[in-house]
Amino acid sequence: MTENEMLKIAVHCLGVQAEQEVCEECDIYGNCHTDCKDVAAVAIKALEEIQQYRKIGSVEECREAVEKQKAKKPEVIDQDFDYYKCPVCGEYIWATDNINDHKYCLNCGQAIDENLEGMENE
Repeated sequence: MTENEMLKIAVHCLGVQAEQEVCEECDIYGNCHTDCKDVAAVAIKALEEIQQYRKIGSVEECREAVEKQKAKKPEVIDQDFDYYKCPVCGEYIWATDNINDHKYCLNCGQAIDENLEGMENE
């Protein structure tokens, strides 16, 4: 039996256990050919893994972090003076200070595309 099959059974068993006290009363008990202790061990392992992922951050927080790593072009304020604006938070950026040295917005952490050639005032 695969881990995913055991997890499916575990979810069902936990749901049944919420309503009943004894596994033997469950319809799956005689048909799954596995010990409830094994199913519980798989469920516990999966829950522990979920807890570890939650310590890292939510799915949305991880997606936001990945998005911040994708370099975006800043908005041109005054190209003659290397003056730009972060495309995410709107913080003003001096290209000579922020972009060339850090390659990210010092305010929000958004990666900034340092290739500013061909950009014009908007």
